[in-house]
Amino acid sequence: MRKWLERAILMGYVIQIPAVIAITLLVFVVQFFDNFYNKFLLEPILGRNIRFAGFLVSMAVALLLGFIAETKRGWRLVSHLGKVPLAGQIVNVIEQWKKFRSLARSKGVILAPYYRGASSFAPGVVTGVIPIEDGGHIITVVFGDMPIPKPLGLTEHDIIYASLSLNQAISYMLSGGLALKILEKKLRRMTLGEYVRSNPDMAFE
Repeated sequence: MRKWLERAILMGYVIQIPAVIAITLLVFVVQFFDNFYNKFLLEPILGRNIRFAGFLVSMAVALLLGFIAETKRGWRLVSHLGKVPLAGQIVNVIEQWKKFRSLARSKGVILAPYYRGASSFAPGVVTGVIPIEDGGHIITVVFGDMPIPKPLGLTEHDIIYASLSLNQAISYMLSGGLALKILEKKLRRMTLGEYVRSNPDMAFE
């Protein structure tokens, strides 16, 4: 009874934590953008602060920027900002995450050890297989790390969790890794080598 109670409480917190983090983040985002656009745009124009109007303006701006970034013509225009030092860094970050999202959708996402031998996992995408002199292989994985995705070489013996959707990967990141307890039942635990061999788009030389 005691062990069951402990497991039930632990699972309850595991379920609560991602939800609390997501709600806290949402409240922070709404308040931040509402205050920002009210202070620097609406108050100078209208002479008063209108609750949530600033957030609605931020949604309109986000929709406009997203539309520009997601169209080829708009993205070519934005890319010209790369010549401006600070704007260039922002454009580079956006480009890197667009590439990572595209890879995640086409190749699928896994949870893999971010540093070899570590017990923590991070969402990543397998991008290649490199043979080494001893007959083994190094498997390159690009991890969704902040501020930009980062590549890392893992061995085919590293344990991973496969069959992860992009939304599940985002939930995992927002929960600080605690969502793995929930996702474990839905994911396939295997070695990185087994994952590559089971994927027709990837192959060992």
